[in-house]
Amino acid sequence: MAGELAAGRGLPKPAAEQFLQALALAPDAKLAARATELALAAKDSELAQRAAHTWLAAQPDSLEAREVLIRLALVRADTQQAFEQSRAIIDRHPGGIDDGFHLVALLLAQNLSDADTALALIGRLAAAYSHASSAWRAQALVALHFKRYRDAESAAQHALQLEPDSVDAGMMLTAARVQLGDLAGADAAVRTLAQGARAHDVQLAYARLLLSADHSEHARGVLQRVLSRSPRDEDARFMLALLELSENHLDAAQRQFSQLHQSDAHGQEAEYYLGRIAELQRQPQMALQHYRRVTAGAKALDASLRRALVLGQLGRVDQARTIFDQLDEQYPPLAAHFAAAEAQMLLGAKRPTDAAQVLEQALQQSPDDPELLYGRALAYEKLGRVADAESDLHRIVGHDPNDAQALNALGYMMTIHGGDYAQAREFIEKANLLSPNDPAIMDSLGWVIYRQGDADTAVGWLRKAYALQPEAEIATHLGKALGALGDVAGAQRVLKQALARDPGNAQLREALDQLRK
Repeated sequence: MAGELAAGRGLPKPAAEQFLQALALAPDAKLAARATELALAAKDSELAQRAAHTWLAAQPDSLEAREVLIRLALVRADTQQAFEQSRAIIDRHPGGIDDGFHLVALLLAQNLSDADTALALIGRLAAAYSHASSAWRAQALVALHFKRYRDAESAAQHALQLEPDSVDAGMMLTAARVQLGDLAGADAAVRTLAQGARAHDVQLAYARLLLSADHSEHARGVLQRVLSRSPRDEDARFMLALLELSENHLDAAQRQFSQLHQSDAHGQEAEYYLGRIAELQRQPQMALQHYRRVTAGAKALDASLRRALVLGQLGRVDQARTIFDQLDEQYPPLAAHFAAAEAQMLLGAKRPTDAAQVLEQALQQSPDDPELLYGRALAYEKLGRVADAESDLHRIVGHDPNDAQALNALGYMMTIHGGDYAQAREFIEKANLLSPNDPAIMDSLGWVIYRQGDADTAVGWLRKAYALQPEAEIATHLGKALGALGDVAGAQRVLKQALARDPGNAQLREALDQLRK
């Protein structure tokens, strides 16, 4: 009773001590587990260790107690204790040695940041059970977690020598070789696995591994081969469609998603992505048709938001705002996110005053929300309140100095409004370190360098940004920088290409006119 009273008052350490005193008189596994939980909450490792040992004494088969003891042993670098408790889990797991090794591997992956210690411990365990395929699979799993791919490859090969039909070991071997860039070796491993009953699952898992390692062309080949054998394979087609979309192959992605829109498994998602493709192809009415059909599933909320944004682009602002009102009623915890999206829609509809008002109201409830502050900064800039806009961005950076988006926006805003170029460049360079290969940040960096008078260096950054994201603003910056270097023909070529994609863009036309003068 005294222990629970202490726990109820928010005093976990005294509560745990009270429980341990009671346990000295009458051992009880549930009470010992509660004492352990409270000691861990109090962050008292010595007390937690005592409680866990008391728990284990009352319930020798408790895997949970041994898990706690392993975690505590790893914290104090007692690898012998961790080894002994790990062996006990392996030997006593009700699911057998295979499940025991899998649990230990997960514990080491979750509770150690030191790869060498984790691999040494799992290696010692594997040596103690060298006859068991699961021991080597566990070692491969830990090695994969810590990105020790050569170690993972070797352990997986040991597992396969003991159990040639093990799909898990074969996939670990495949994963290691994919990460090592040995695609021929990965193909060979998959060919062996694909002869079994799980051939379809193996091929799809292989495609996912390839995609996660950015071997997209190889993944495309795998998926296309699956579809050539099984044209109705909806999972493979969906993966291929997402791959095509991620690489901006809009026509190819559209063909694949169009074959899925009546699918039970992927139909709703396919409709959503067809809407996104229609937006990218500047077909807003078509996008709206697709979004309206997304009525359930993981993409239903996103589809409603996209529909509101498209309505705003079409000038149907009142209809868009009605959708946001409905979303607020349905999902109150997401009110801040909806306010930021509504403000984005209003800014796109050239109503910055309304956008600022929406964000100011939302910030009364969530004063430090970075998404709301970022949106208000954009609205204030449109209203000519540059100092207020920069203040909001400084506020975001003050809370999170590593917010790359806010750092970039602040540096770019200072650049285009004639602020301190040196300070602006510092902000943008930090953003680039935090988020390399982001075309928006590369564009900002190129533009601030251009404003500092170094057009030659600026062109290098702007070319990189334009190659990744050939949009109007980046094209304008690149054209002006090329023009400053005297490459008028190159500047005109970039601007004309961009204008062909976006014929109504006034910014591009103005930049071209300036080159002709």
